[in-house]
Amino acid sequence: MKRLVILASLALAGTQVHAAGEFSHLDITYVMPDFELSGVDIDGDGNPDSLSGDGDGIGIEFATGFLGSSFLVIEHTARNIDSFEFNGSSAGSGGGDLDVKTTEFGLGYSMTLGESGALQPYGSISLYEFEVEGSSDDGFTLVLGAEFALNERLSLGGRYKQFNSSEDNSDGELSGFRLSATYALGPNLGLVLRYESLSADDDGANLDLDDIHFGVRVLFGSGDE
Repeated sequence: MKRLVILASLALAGTQVHAAGEFSHLDITYVMPDFELSGVDIDGDGNPDSLSGDGDGIGIEFATGFLGSSFLVIEHTARNIDSFEFNGSSAGSGGGDLDVKTTEFGLGYSMTLGESGALQPYGSISLYEFEVEGSSDDGFTLVLGAEFALNERLSLGGRYKQFNSSEDNSDGELSGFRLSATYALGPNLGLVLRYESLSADDDGANLDLDDIHFGVRVLFGSGDE
């Protein structure tokens, strides 16, 4: 169960990238996760159980362009799940909590389409490490997405992400999508809002997870300069 929750948290911590010609940035977001796990025997009675919970966390992402249209992303996300329902009954926080820390290092490529350059598709691959309650794992993720600038201040984005574990005994499948909006408050400061939805399957267990990120973006300089 713990592994499945971690894998889902990793997917939600996925990279939001930009064309290398845009500004390098640092995003700091407050994270509000909500999940539901089913199809796994949690209490050991031989019957499948369901577990749902929510909590909060913080996300930090640094991205910068280099060599024309290439980009680099470094990301760290920490979540704490501390409010649970077990088989439909509230378990509160008495059953403990779940801390998940994820670090990613990724490289990718983006391009600009259209006369105005408003549409920016991209793809990336990231290596990751995660730690939860003394356990750790690694692997890689693949991302395909695009961003569209509605005007000089507001940009909308979307992406698909596939998670791949390096463990030989891992037969789980995890994928999801993200919708995002970025609003520029000034030349070096903006707001970031993201909605993430994904589904995961691992040895008969199913996980549905929604995640909301809200925070600020600090811009440092153009990747073209």
